[in-house]
Amino acid sequence: MDANADYRPPPGYLGNLSIPQQHALEKLKKELEVAEEEEEWFVFDKERLDDSTLLRYVIGTTRKKRY
Repeated sequence: MDANADYRPPPGYLGNLSIPQQHALEKLKKELEVAEEEEEWFVFDKERLDDSTLLRYVIGTTRKKRY
């Protein structure tokens, strides 16, 4: 039996996103692609700005605030 068979990434990481987080990630990627098409000075470097990097921004904007 493999020890990692039941492994699941922590919440908010690739492979374990909530539906709002997944939608926010997809929306951000689409907005960056549109910005690249519309603005000649903007370059969306998909290798540098991969999903795990973009999640740093997405998670910060989709987490519930704890006051």
